[in-house]
Amino acid sequence: GSRSAGDPEVLLGRLGDPDPIPDQRGTQGISRHHARFLATAGGFVVEPLSDRAVFVNEIRILDRALVSQGDRIRLGRELTFVLLVVP
Repeated sequence: GSRSAGDPEVLLGRLGDPDPIPDQRGTQGISRHHARFLATAGGFVVEPLSDRAVFVNEIRILDRALVSQGDRIRLGRELTFVLLVVP
């Protein structure tokens, strides 16, 4: 989907927004600004912001990817999120 100026965005990484990913075991290979989530008219999108690995359901993405309820988003080697959409 296309993004408009008012679409929410969440940055993921060691300097993420609103909360950074703390430096701890399992965060090796996580960039300061690793990826971002965007809410677009077409749904939620994850977009890599560095050359470090971002995976959706264990498939590496190199550009924006549409994600759905229950998709597993992995940053680096060990840090995994599951997308849960709350109405």
